[in-house]
Amino acid sequence: MSQFQVIHTPSIKKYYIKRDEIVKKLSSVGIEPYGKIPLFIDICHTDLEGWGKVLRDLTFSSDLYDPRVYTCVNYAFAAFLECSKRHKMNGLIPIFGMTDRGYHAFDIFYFGDWFMLFEPNDGFPFSGSAFEIGEYNYKPDTLLT
Repeated sequence: MSQFQVIHTPSIKKYYIKRDEIVKKLSSVGIEPYGKIPLFIDICHTDLEGWGKVLRDLTFSSDLYDPRVYTCVNYAFAAFLECSKRHKMNGLIPIFGMTDRGYHAFDIFYFGDWFMLFEPNDGFPFSGSAFEIGEYNYKPDTLLT
């Protein structure tokens, strides 16, 4: 038996947008970048059809949660890192904001027209699917890019 796991990487269209354009668009709705130093110049993203293919395997077991060492921040970063590694895209961006459970980390992505949110912890009923800013009472305010 093989010790290697084969991960299918779907074929998707990729596009690029300047990080500053992302920041400007999100600033218009009160979402600001964290810190002064940009982490990227360009953001690689796809369209809604492509994100549908990419996001389906970027949720992680809620059993990983440990309030001391593996929190919502780890889930948001895990999804970002796996997306970067598997799909060579940095467009699934960690973001922070208020939810019904308090201040929380999750992810946001640009699809060419606007943005959608993504919850990578599979312990939520809506995790694994894209949803609108404000939906499920997710109100992001700080972008990590």
